[in-house]
Amino acid sequence: MQYDDLVTLTSTPRINKYLRASDNNQNLATRTYFLNIDISGNIFKAISFLEISLRNRINMLAPIVLKLDKNTWLFDLAQGKVSHAIEFSETINKIRTAIKLSKDSTHDQVLCQLSFGFWSSIFSGYNYVILGSRLLKHLNPGKKVNPDLLRQKLHSIRIIRNRIAHQEPVIFNRKGKFSSDQLKILLRDIYWVQVHLYSRKLSQIAFYEQIKADVVRLESCIKKRKPSGVK
Repeated sequence: MQYDDLVTLTSTPRINKYLRASDNNQNLATRTYFLNIDISGNIFKAISFLEISLRNRINMLAPIVLKLDKNTWLFDLAQGKVSHAIEFSETINKIRTAIKLSKDSTHDQVLCQLSFGFWSSIFSGYNYVILGSRLLKHLNPGKKVNPDLLRQKLHSIRIIRNRIAHQEPVIFNRKGKFSSDQLKILLRDIYWVQVHLYSRKLSQIAFYEQIKADVVRLESCIKKRKPSGVK
């Protein structure tokens, strides 16, 4: 794709980030933009895997902790069939919205309507007091999890996820220079969450290994001063 076409399809302010990092080399800025998309795709796979696995683990354990039916616990929460329902109201409202948005209002459809932000919020505020703290005792009984660190790691992962969804760069540092810092932080955060919430390490999963490979790939490009990533 030509530089001018890329600017037309996206925007000048968006591409300017890549242009500045590429010393105003339009061809390099174009290649770098697609390198970012390529690496972002691998990150999104890993985060999506984490999101789905976290959702499924909570879906399995929450009805046990709350003493609700496994096939209706979301609907039961939506109806306020839980202690401290008033404090839980924000979460209940999100579930009610998901029920409205689901096609046939089945449990699985409602489950899929709830976002990574929703599942992460289980470990914050009143959600943590009512449900999250009790879930941590079941998610990985062999690990003592620091809830503050868990919230911090999940928040960091969610920020990167949202940046990717809007095609924001993940191959720059805060100063707009080519850097693998964001990728390394993400690797540490995903690894930490996986180790503390599951018995199997995410490092054994291909998507995680791909991000590690992307770190090497990006750093190699930076050393060559040609972060194209595209032959």
